[in-house]
Amino acid sequence: GTVEVHGVTGSAVVPMAVVDELRVGTIVMVDQQLPVLAGAVFADADGILGIDGLQQSRIEVDFLHDRVKIGLSDPRGAPHGYLTVPARTINEGLLLVAGLVGNVNTHVVIDTGAEYTIGNVPLQQALLRGARKGDRRESVVTGATPGSASGDTHATPSITIGEARLRNIPVTFSDLYIFSLWGLADEPALIVGMDVLGTVQKFVVDYGRREFQIKAYPRTGADVDRCLAGTCGTRLKGSPN
Repeated sequence: GTVEVHGVTGSAVVPMAVVDELRVGTIVMVDQQLPVLAGAVFADADGILGIDGLQQSRIEVDFLHDRVKIGLSDPRGAPHGYLTVPARTINEGLLLVAGLVGNVNTHVVIDTGAEYTIGNVPLQQALLRGARKGDRRESVVTGATPGSASGDTHATPSITIGEARLRNIPVTFSDLYIFSLWGLADEPALIVGMDVLGTVQKFVVDYGRREFQIKAYPRTGADVDRCLAGTCGTRLKGSPN
């Protein structure tokens, strides 16, 4: 059969494959019907693990040791030394946290599947007041479905999520289909991708607890700079370091 898949730039009807069993970490999913996407989406990977099978799970990403751990949600909460940001769920399980970009209240979506950080048009309009036009560059946004969208990339003020303040972060702004799908087209919203998440030592997405947990490098505390002196950075190909 076929299934409709929604990506950042639009939707598409794609074929499905039936998988008897899928094991990832300690998570086991059986009798799964998986959409089959174009190979260009995956780079060197064989697939994308979505949120539909992770609603009682915990994902820990350790950039210091290049390790990802997937298991059940931890009832004990965050380990010592982590900043904890409470979240709520939208769109059948996506985690949404409250944040600030500069002094603009912003809905922040934590998206470990996004390579870069993307803002919507209302957020861009709020931030561009007083910004210099020369600081902007044209960009193209692509996703899991065919088609692309144009956007502008420019530096933003610090991004505050809970107690963490992320600085020197370029954000691509675009009027994307996904913001409308999530009901976030009319208010400032930001999809935080791996270019930002990769600047911390570790982070945890605990879907069962509805929490986002951050461990910054010791030298920065709660203030996280983007990849300074080669001590941090995403491992994704093509991402700026």
